Amino acid sequence: MFVAAGLYALACIPAIFIFESLGWRETFLHLSQFIAVLTCLPGGCLFLWATRGTRFDFHRGLAAVASIFCGVWLVWLVYVVLSLDFSTLENP
Repeated sequence: MFVAAGLYALACIPAIFIFESLGWRETFLHLSQFIAVLTCLPGGCLFLWATRGTRFDFHRGLAAVASIFCGVWLVWLVYVVLSLDFSTLENP
């Protein structure tokens, strides 16, 4: 599950650039990428938890990398949302 969600989240990156360059709406890609990241993070962590005690192989390494990147992506998103400057909006 985490592999498919991670690959989809990665595939959304160039697709968003292509949509932006063509002037198409990329709202669906942003939302589906967000959902894929929200799926990949607990999926990777759950895989790591379920396979604890076994040797560290390619799949566990992939799950660790996917979980770290998804966590960093979510922390970056929270930082961007919290640092938005709303001073340009009109006050009622």
